[in-house]
Amino acid sequence: MKNQDPAQTSDQSTLLHLEKFAPNQPPGLSAPENPANDTITGVARQAARQTCEQSAQPVIAPKTNNALSAPSLLGVVSYCYAKDVCSSADIERKLARNPQMQSACGGDLPDRRTLRRFRRFNREAIQATLEKILRWRRKKEKASLLSAVGAAPGPGANEPGESTIVFAKQEAVARMEKAVFVDSMEEEN
Repeated sequence: MKNQDPAQTSDQSTLLHLEKFAPNQPPGLSAPENPANDTITGVARQAARQTCEQSAQPVIAPKTNNALSAPSLLGVVSYCYAKDVCSSADIERKLARNPQMQSACGGDLPDRRTLRRFRRFNREAIQATLEKILRWRRKKEKASLLSAVGAAPGPGANEPGESTIVFAKQEAVARMEKAVFVDSMEEEN
């Protein structure tokens, strides 16, 4: 059996719905108003939009890519990191292989260098968005576990607990560090 490149294996095994971040997508409603937004892509889009609106420092999209707005690019990068796709080369490949993104962006998709530059300029915004996604995912996992054992969620179940907040922050930092490390290793090769 032939050995496969680990990047290609990772690239083939993680399903991403990047078309949800394409330009001209209708803005998502909040989860209670639209259950379809209670998905990781819906949460990532909403978290990116909130981060852009609430950030003291503006989220900057590199000028080399005009097809994706800053909130869309923030959503793409944060969503990919949440799905443990941390390599800019893998994200570039996933975007390029998505026909809906290709069509919606007219082929003007960010390359790995643009993605790295975006991460460098917007590190805090990516981390804040990623933390929101990871808190949502942790809350869903806890609810699923409670449901599996037949326990009802207690008071304040919709509010993230201290352990969830700490977990999300630590995990977001770890994924950001992984992205920087993986990209630096790819640059050396």
